[in-house]
Amino acid sequence: MKVRFSKSNPGIRLFVWAFVLFTICTGYTAFTKPQIKKHSAQFVLYLEVTEEFSDEVILHIDSIRLIKTDSSFFTIPVSKIISSQKTASQQIKLIDRYIEPGMYTSALFFCSGIEGYIGKVKMQADISVSGYRIPLLKEATAERCCFVNMVWDVHPFDEKEKEYQPHISVSSSVVQNFKDILLVSNENSDNVTIIDQLTYKILDVLKTNKGPRGMVYAEQNQLLFVANSKSDNISIYNILNLQKIKDISLNNGDEPSRLILSDDEQYLYILNYGSKSLSIVNLLSYQEESRVYDFEDLYAIALDETKGYLYISEPLSNKVRIFDPVNNTIVSEISFDGHVTELAFNNITEELIVAAKYRGLLFRYNSKTGEFANPVNLCSPASGISFNTFGDNLFVSEKDCKIVAIVDPEKSIEISTIYLDDEPGLIAQDSDNRNLFLIYPDNDVLSIFSIHSKTLVKTIDVGKRPYTALDIW
Repeated sequence: MKVRFSKSNPGIRLFVWAFVLFTICTGYTAFTKPQIKKHSAQFVLYLEVTEEFSDEVILHIDSIRLIKTDSSFFTIPVSKIISSQKTASQQIKLIDRYIEPGMYTSALFFCSGIEGYIGKVKMQADISVSGYRIPLLKEATAERCCFVNMVWDVHPFDEKEKEYQPHISVSSSVVQNFKDILLVSNENSDNVTIIDQLTYKILDVLKTNKGPRGMVYAEQNQLLFVANSKSDNISIYNILNLQKIKDISLNNGDEPSRLILSDDEQYLYILNYGSKSLSIVNLLSYQEESRVYDFEDLYAIALDETKGYLYISEPLSNKVRIFDPVNNTIVSEISFDGHVTELAFNNITEELIVAAKYRGLLFRYNSKTGEFANPVNLCSPASGISFNTFGDNLFVSEKDCKIVAIVDPEKSIEISTIYLDDEPGLIAQDSDNRNLFLIYPDNDVLSIFSIHSKTLVKTIDVGKRPYTALDIW
């Protein structure tokens, strides 16, 4: 497909770096509504703009038609406006929905308009074609999310003909290096987004069972564990090929949400929000070995790597329970002046940090002496807390104040602040102490901040209702 641009002032030199798919001038408005099979397939498509532009093209995409090997098709409304200048070096999510399983050979893009600009001079598009077809050769199955990343390679206009031939192709989604990836569980999309931490590009999307929340990674066997809150099970994946190994079934209504591994990676501990219970799974047999129901409520879990104890917060009782896995019993409890939520354990100083639900406070508890230290005053209640690797800085996301507070836990003071545009959820960081990962559940995005410069590095569109982020190193 070639697109011709014209301008009112022929004296201006035309040099637009642009991307054009196609437009329908006859008013394409009817979308097909095929019958979706019971076990439908999840299809996620991104458009990646690979380099910066000195000029700009704005494309109005109405829909994308996916065509199967038998010539049947599935048309998906998109309604996206893409600016070549504003989206340079970014991935734009065009599709994330369920379709009929099968082999899809190509995609057709339907657009309602295109605008080209040279500086501030608007160019008119003369489009005489009905469509732009991109080869896919992607199989959508009920077992694996079909991820497609389309790359827009920029080519200049032909100066003589004033025409441009778009060049869009499907890039490989195979993950080459698992030593620097970031995972984001998306509760309402039933998938996990896989992000390259070197380029901040989305590499793949892993389809999960229903309602994925907490995740942990067992480095010894290179296994990923995902808690599926609406399926009442734990899925185990081989991180090298993203193949599912097994589902560990729990009880109906358990609603597994938070996970943590024992220090030797022999046991998996599961907080079940629905049944208010703690499940202990033996990772040699992949079987639930025991269960504890002695909780009024559950919220967060932390591990003391030295003693092997688990700390579990109970918001309703204003307590943190201490669980001894060796004797399979609750050995003690700590009472607080307020509903307790998020936990973080500093395995260097052996200090437990506890967030209060309705108060801008962080409680400090010394597990060696059993004494409380001065609390940390915050702007608003913490929605997430995380220690850095050295244990000398604590990062606190605060939803109401829209900030990340960087705290010196030893002095109980806030030493720096990162201001945000939206309300954050859980917070995590990489093992190298380079970046912070902030979840925005209401906005379906992940933001990456530099710890050193305290500036925004990247904002990435992920799935619906992201829950947590996990660094794989």
